[in-house]
Amino acid sequence: MESVKATRLDLVLDNKEKGIILGQGKVGPFTHGENVAIFVDDVGGGKQTRVEVVSKRASAVNITARDWEGRIFDDLDKRLE
Repeated sequence: MESVKATRLDLVLDNKEKGIILGQGKVGPFTHGENVAIFVDDVGGGKQTRVEVVSKRASAVNITARDWEGRIFDDLDKRLE
């Protein structure tokens, strides 16, 4: 959650039981917004976690969509060092 808060995404859903976080990039003069889903899975009995970040443009004509996967993973790497 801290890595999501560090971005400019608006938090839409945080379901810890299912391991799902949904965020949205804001619509602005140079972007039509983005939808971001983060899936967190326990794959090692509490010893390993898998994180998947999926980012989709809210509109097919959105050619300025940001790389949310990279931003979130970069922030996670810094926090886990």
